[in-house]
Amino acid sequence: FLKVLCTWPVPLLVVLRSTQGFLNFAFFEVVPLWAISSLDLGGLALTENILGTIFAFSAVGSGGFMALGIKRVTKSVGLRRASALGNLVCLIAFVIMPFVPNAVVLMIVHAITNSAMGMMGACYIASINNAVHPSQRATVTRSMAAKLRTSTTFIRPHPPKHDHPGYP
Repeated sequence: FLKVLCTWPVPLLVVLRSTQGFLNFAFFEVVPLWAISSLDLGGLALTENILGTIFAFSAVGSGGFMALGIKRVTKSVGLRRASALGNLVCLIAFVIMPFVPNAVVLMIVHAITNSAMGMMGACYIASINNAVHPSQRATVTRSMAAKLRTSTTFIRPHPPKHDHPGYP
């Protein structure tokens, strides 16, 4: 396993895939916290219902892109350029997201970013598959996913424990 993992370009692909995992964390954990924060704190002061609507629209938009658009993009520009394009879209979206004026614009930006992140994940997984010999793909993919997930679990923040009754 280690020999395959150290064969170029697998280390770079592992780093890129790990980075994409951290982006997922920021996108699905930090952005919602910002969106429901008060205007005084720089948030949008959205309600949970509006935030849920944004997530639902984003999921439908991303699903539509995965069903209808991802194949066209990856076939026309290739896996590397498609992943670079996805990174560029995410970069631009994360830069402009704090400045969105309302929930409708956030909904559109969120759906576009969600689609780009899905494309990046698919491109990285396909690139790892292409970089490893077919006889070793299942072992590398399973082992790498399990080890990365286990080793990075401690990094993400965990919710505080509350001692008062009635709090889950």
